[in-house]
Amino acid sequence: MLLSIADTCFILDWSCFSLREAIKEVFTSIFVLEDVLTEIRSSPALEWISDKLAEGFFVLYSPSREKRFEAERLVEEVARRPYMRRVELPEALCLALGRQRGYIVLTENRGALMVVDEFESYSKVVVWRALEVLKEILKRKFLSLNVEEVFRKYERETHHKFPRDELEKAVREVVEWRRRSLKSGES
Repeated sequence: MLLSIADTCFILDWSCFSLREAIKEVFTSIFVLEDVLTEIRSSPALEWISDKLAEGFFVLYSPSREKRFEAERLVEEVARRPYMRRVELPEALCLALGRQRGYIVLTENRGALMVVDEFESYSKVVVWRALEVLKEILKRKFLSLNVEEVFRKYERETHHKFPRDELEKAVREVVEWRRRSLKSGES
C-alpha cells in the first residue's frame, strides 16, 4: 500500500464522490497539509476530512520552514515561465514533500503535472489525478462494476470532466488489465 499527499482541489472533488472510501484500497494514509485545511470551506469536504482524521487515514502535516522555503521558490520558478500553468503554495508543498519523502502527490492541478515534466529536480515525483487513482481502484476492487460507468459516475458526482483521450486510454488499460488477470487466473 502507498502513502500520498493531497492538495485542495483533489480533496474537494474526491469528497463529492460516493465511492470515495475505495481510495483506502490504494493508500495506507493520505497526508493533508495545514495549508490545504485553511483553503477548504465546503461542508462535504470538511466532514470527510474530519472523519478520516479521526479514523487515522488522513494525517495532518505541518511542513518545516525549509520545505516551505523550497515550495515558495518553486512557485516563483514556475511564475517565471509564462508558458507554464501556475502552482500555488499548497501544490508546491505537496510536490516538495513528494520529492523528499516519495509520497504520491494527489492533485488536479495541471501546473503540478508540468513541474514534473519541466524541472529535473522534480522529475521523479509521482503525480496522480483522480483518473490514475480510479484506475488503481478498478484494478483492486469493483471487479464486477463496468469500468466506464465508474469513471462516468465520478464525472457526474464531482462535475470534473476527464480529457476524453485520456479517459478512453484509462478505460482500455483497466479492461486489458482485467482481461489479462482473468486469463492468468484460468491457467
